[in-house]
Amino acid sequence: MTISASPMARFVALFKAICMKPIPEAIEYYVKNILKINLAKSFPSAKGIDKMERVVYEYLGIAWARLRGQIN
Repeated sequence: MTISASPMARFVALFKAICMKPIPEAIEYYVKNILKINLAKSFPSAKGIDKMERVVYEYLGIAWARLRGQIN
């Protein structure tokens, strides 16, 4: 099973909340390539919107877990 790095902080917090000692190891990191500045790069791409969706989803997941008392 492959797990991306995006939900790792939430997973670690949830496992620590139930007294486990997780060792995070993830794959599928998104690495930014350094390219020349380009006006077209100033506008969001489909991939950029997908990345932002993952970030928002994970922050909402962490907030929801805190509201439910699953993590501190």
